[in-house]
Amino acid sequence: MIKIGIIGDFLKTAGIISSILEKSSFSVKIINYKHFFSIMQSNIDFLIIGICSPYTSSDYINKLQLDILIINDSSQITNLTNPPFLSNKLSIVLLNSDKSEEIELKTKTPFYVITFGFNSNATITISSRVSGVNDTLQICIQRNLTTLQNVKILEQDFSITVNSKNIDVILSAISAAILSGISIDTLKNMII
Repeated sequence: MIKIGIIGDFLKTAGIISSILEKSSFSVKIINYKHFFSIMQSNIDFLIIGICSPYTSSDYINKLQLDILIINDSSQITNLTNPPFLSNKLSIVLLNSDKSEEIELKTKTPFYVITFGFNSNATITISSRVSGVNDTLQICIQRNLTTLQNVKILEQDFSITVNSKNIDVILSAISAAILSGISIDTLKNMII
């Protein structure tokens, strides 16, 4: 099971990620932090967990053993001095570079930070948008990435069709989907 935690814009982001994953035939459960420890987790492909105050410190987040932590809004973090992971496998922090405050991460655990947003230095950004009944977004991956399955994603541009106007949320959801192993070809062939 892949566990994705979300800080900021939880329901919007979780809804888009869930839609992408379910269209790709994965089972998904969306919960908040309070319910994490009381659910049966064994039969779910993806677990999406909403994290909000007072649970946005390293002490609480470490208990989740996340694969991906999406930080849509770092101002909601109370104390994240250690990376939010305890597992020995590679973990990913997806950070919205447009809404980021300085976060200090000290680690002995393997993880890496990938930025997303409109910032031209973000790893995953949008290079253009065409409005219509459904918008077309040109997504730009500006540096090579490694997925949770250790698959290399090369720098590239690709177009997706979206029916939402919340571009920040769409970009974080698409980034999480790609890093979770959903192929770019799959994303290009669906309306998100």
